[in-house]
Amino acid sequence: MKRREFIKISSTAALSSAIPLVGFPRMISESSVNLKQNFLLKGFEDEQEEYPSLVTDGKGNIWIHALRRMSYPANAELISSFHYNGIEWKETAPVTSSPGQYESPVSACASGGKPVVAWTEIKDEDWVINTSMLTASGYGDVHSFPVKSGKSINPVLIAGENRNWIAWENLHDGRFTIYLSKYENGKWSDSFIVEKNGGSCFDPAIAEDKDGKLYLAYGYNQGYHQNIEMLIIDGNSLRVTKTIPVAVGGGLKNRANINSKPALAFDEEDRLWITYENNRNNHRLEDGDNYTGDLCCAILSYKDGKIVEVENTGKWLFTGKNDHKPTFIKDNSNHLYLVTNCGGDFVGNPFWQYRISWLDPQKGWSQPVTLLQTDQKGVLIPPAIAFDENNQLWLSTMLEKRFANQESSNTNEVVRSLLTQLSVQQYHIPKLEGLYADLSFIDTTVTEFLPGDNEISTMSGHPDIVGEQIEVNGEVYKLVYGNLHEHSEKSPCWPAGTDGTLHEDYRFGMFTENYDFVAITDHGYSMTEVYWRKNMRVAEFYNQPETFVALPAMEWTLSSNKELNDIEYGAGHYNVIFSSVEEGRKFIRNEQEIYSVYTPETNNSVALWKFLHEKNIDCISIPHHPADEMHPLDWDVHDDYYVPVVELFQCRGNNEYPGCPREHNLERHFTTKYKRAFVNYALKEKKQQMGFIASGDHNGMGVGVAAIWVKELNREGILEGLRSKRCFATTGDKMIIDFRMNGETSGSVVKSANAPKISVNVKGQRELSKVEILKNSKVIKEYTVAGGSLEFNEQFVDELYQDESDVLYYYVRVTQKNNEIGWSSPIWIDLNKA
Repeated sequence: MKRREFIKISSTAALSSAIPLVGFPRMISESSVNLKQNFLLKGFEDEQEEYPSLVTDGKGNIWIHALRRMSYPANAELISSFHYNGIEWKETAPVTSSPGQYESPVSACASGGKPVVAWTEIKDEDWVINTSMLTASGYGDVHSFPVKSGKSINPVLIAGENRNWIAWENLHDGRFTIYLSKYENGKWSDSFIVEKNGGSCFDPAIAEDKDGKLYLAYGYNQGYHQNIEMLIIDGNSLRVTKTIPVAVGGGLKNRANINSKPALAFDEEDRLWITYENNRNNHRLEDGDNYTGDLCCAILSYKDGKIVEVENTGKWLFTGKNDHKPTFIKDNSNHLYLVTNCGGDFVGNPFWQYRISWLDPQKGWSQPVTLLQTDQKGVLIPPAIAFDENNQLWLSTMLEKRFANQESSNTNEVVRSLLTQLSVQQYHIPKLEGLYADLSFIDTTVTEFLPGDNEISTMSGHPDIVGEQIEVNGEVYKLVYGNLHEHSEKSPCWPAGTDGTLHEDYRFGMFTENYDFVAITDHGYSMTEVYWRKNMRVAEFYNQPETFVALPAMEWTLSSNKELNDIEYGAGHYNVIFSSVEEGRKFIRNEQEIYSVYTPETNNSVALWKFLHEKNIDCISIPHHPADEMHPLDWDVHDDYYVPVVELFQCRGNNEYPGCPREHNLERHFTTKYKRAFVNYALKEKKQQMGFIASGDHNGMGVGVAAIWVKELNREGILEGLRSKRCFATTGDKMIIDFRMNGETSGSVVKSANAPKISVNVKGQRELSKVEILKNSKVIKEYTVAGGSLEFNEQFVDELYQDESDVLYYYVRVTQKNNEIGWSSPIWIDLNKA
């Protein structure tokens, strides 16, 4: 296989003139941090590197290990290896001898030793953790770690003089556990399992002290919150000797408190330091839960059996700058540093940067300074850092290169794409010297606000609703809840580019909102073939039929041309939900891009549906925020087969009809001046038959819920329920709405020679206020629910049903006292056969 090479760039200006990179890093001139060398990987256009991991032996050798996505149509990867010999970077033989399906590589290296690499391998339905060690003749035999059941992913490694340790996550039946193993005397031990009764634990972090005790920190869910806990484990027997709470609850009283991504390290004085992410600074309360933005990172220590913080620094060393994935690193003198990948903010700088702090022997932890500033948003790259033998810091990351051709009918020509390029920089870092002064520690607050499961929060944290069933014509359906519109970090139109990783989004849906299904719908125009492959691969990991369903999905987007005096032909935003990964792969256009509004075959909604029919792709397309001021939808075009439902509500508001309840849901979003963009126009004037759902959008889980009555909880069952319009929408709370006419359920078309008999059965998650019956999008009956009841049951006969002669449909709207609203899907009367 052709080896690639790194080119040395003398300055950012020279690079910018030679290779037009969008998002090339800007080096910040800090008096204490200076760029020395900068390298870029050539030959990346067809095959891209992800997840760089950087390690050194401290003796002049540095290695980068990364995931190399092979060129389409191969659905395979390699684990790459690059070596720096003190002068230049060279690509070596890969860690994996042949292409396969791999994910999440990491590496570690002891001082004076050789690297050990770990990664996930997918074989059929099995997801296993592998390791390999570098020898004089290349990377050695692969060791695979068996598990009882489930899928394993996201390994972490530490390498010591006498031992190596590995930990990873395992998902089975909707629950995460952590596996742990040690390498000693030439072999890996049997795995030790860490689990929580009734909950999940994830994000393992490990550190070993000088006496051989292992410290394992991890996140775990408690109700809809995520906490941090630490175990002390005997390094010989693997017996847990102590359990220490690190962070329980948080600073938020009305939403989920998220503590995640812990990291551990010992300093030169053998003090254990702990860091993690926390969402206490979240302030975007209107939209939903901005659970991956506005993050701060703690710095704590474990001393004399207690969790403490430095008195003069305080707990939140990295605060107010949206810091992610805190990572410890030690130089060759055992001085300790902490680096974060820092997201943008909403008012100043929206771009990613890396920030660094160090434990000064005399002054304690320094205030964070910017190590590298990018001009890009999107994918969060955790810090890949190492110190060389001269105590110079190396950082590896990925840069983004955007290019676009003009309109083309040639399907082999790339119209628009975004490539990532591996880079590595060397920095001069302040030299830390002198004896360590005593630090003054104080007790820290471990347990903060932790609303219980019965205290449904304002924005996020809805309890699990299970066991609800209905029977219709002898068929039993069960009720499931989920979100079919959520973006990840790869949709950088969010102001600060902090929509969260795929893993974060799925886990928030699973553990905080207790959803039964989730679709991550990143914008097609911002996804490459590589990222679409990754999106579908991660969906496969989380998909567990009858437990939790992860659906392959993307958002097709055409915003109406503002220069026009009308809604642009074929404009709209549609979430395309695929029945399988195999169907999703049909949406790949070539080796660098998927179909989107920028590709000529799918440049408006009519062309999109024509393409779907021609390729016979098994999916649905769900329009959303059709009456948004900036993105009105063209209801004059439609496809009955591919558009069975509409997202009636999301964070922007309700698109039911002009003047409807919660039409204007956010201060910064407004509805369009075009009345024909509202859903009632499509239903009444265009006679389109669509069911109703609601969902999120950017960081919108918890605001907007899709509820579906399904035959079975799997991908096929979700799509069947949507195509049958056997679904309803809520603004967030998990109501139960069973709406029927003449015995038929919502979504049906019924014959009625007489006045239709309507039955309404509702259960609110909180106290009900009123229930309304609407005919052709107008209220014809309103019931006031008194006495703080959670339930409502009523029968109604519309004696005036013959007033409508063109189109006739009914639906129910439910309002709780907290202004949460639910809408059943309509039921239509077939006027031609009445």
